[in-house]
Amino acid sequence: MKYCKATTVNHPVSVAHKICLTDFNALLIVEGHISPVPPFTNNEIVLNLDCVETLLAIAANRNKNRSMDCAFGIANDDKSVQLMVLVELKLNHQNPNHVKREQLEEKVGGSISALTNVIPIYANYIFLFRSDRKEEAKNRFFRMNPKIPNEYFVMDINELQYTFFK
Repeated sequence: MKYCKATTVNHPVSVAHKICLTDFNALLIVEGHISPVPPFTNNEIVLNLDCVETLLAIAANRNKNRSMDCAFGIANDDKSVQLMVLVELKLNHQNPNHVKREQLEEKVGGSISALTNVIPIYANYIFLFRSDRKEEAKNRFFRMNPKIPNEYFVMDINELQYTFFK
């Protein structure tokens, strides 16, 4: 299954909050990506979940829940199966040892709640680190006590591209 722009932009939350749709490269830069070459070249659009959560909190007159940074749709070739992938961008994180299990779980829970599961959520939750911090982050996730669920998956941009965009 690969990235599907139609699944992303036609998700009911995207339709209700069009202002929260953003270019993936632009979001990566805001979140700390510093390469002069944009990693995505096909106008990949993602749903900024921090934006969605802000709007939902304002509408419900409540405090914001934690949320992942973005979500995007994936689909099989004939689009008969569609899923939403949750991604947290940890590109500014200098020390993955500061990542806390409770915060990760709250981000996943808040994002699933915001997306309302109209389109099912992909089984793995992606935490994107810089390539030079990826192995350290994987080690941190592995060593968390109590153990973090296996669905919490560490990647770098190259791995994310290969998995969902190539």
